[in-house]
Amino acid sequence: MSKSEATSPNRVVGTLNAMMEVGFDGCSIDEIAKHAGITYHSARRALEALEESGWVVDYRRKGSNQKLWAPGERWLELAIQYKRHQLGRIHKIESEYARVAGETLRDDQ
Repeated sequence: MSKSEATSPNRVVGTLNAMMEVGFDGCSIDEIAKHAGITYHSARRALEALEESGWVVDYRRKGSNQKLWAPGERWLELAIQYKRHQLGRIHKIESEYARVAGETLRDDQ
């Protein structure tokens, strides 16, 4: 691992990327560390920091003592905000086109 890959922000980003690769149903710190190419302790520290901000949650599967980690509600909030932002951009383009061309962009009209 290069010096830049060992920095805290890169560990956090690597941890998030690993969670997305492993799956949304939850994964162990060992799985996350392996996919992120970081140590168990680095992954644990990153997950704990992300949990404090609501980006990840931990839980235990029924009948197991193993702690698993999954994306938290902040991901849903981010997705909703991104969708609203992009729809605003699309509406602006549609309005500008209608103003200039005198017609709509939609095929269904």
